[in-house]
Amino acid sequence: MSSHVIKFRKAWECHDLENPDMPPRRLYLPLSANSSVPNQARLSRAFGCPPLAWGRETLTIRLEQVPGLQALRLNDRPIPLPKPMVATLEVPLNAPLARNRLILDVCFEPATSQESSSHAGWGKIALVITPID
Repeated sequence: MSSHVIKFRKAWECHDLENPDMPPRRLYLPLSANSSVPNQARLSRAFGCPPLAWGRETLTIRLEQVPGLQALRLNDRPIPLPKPMVATLEVPLNAPLARNRLILDVCFEPATSQESSSHAGWGKIALVITPID
């Protein structure tokens, strides 16, 4: 049996870390060419724990295409990032809560005048349920 992927596209909140008085705004991932993001951003998203057959399936968060990721937290607990950063980061979830919050601190490179957005395609993030062989 293959893995089941639950993509985290909608319901992201984007907080501008350089202007903390600004209210958060909704963001969809991956970013599109016309997405506007602050240079220093905190992205957060709540999610529930899908039904699992514990002991027969594993649960991970997969992060792809996340250059500039500075910090990662799940339920207010920091998750160490590899140095150097890898193209695909898989974080095992051994004891997820009924309600969880994923937080990413990101440093986006400023777009140059020739680019409409240098961030297009940023952020392919998903929950992955994988059967144990």
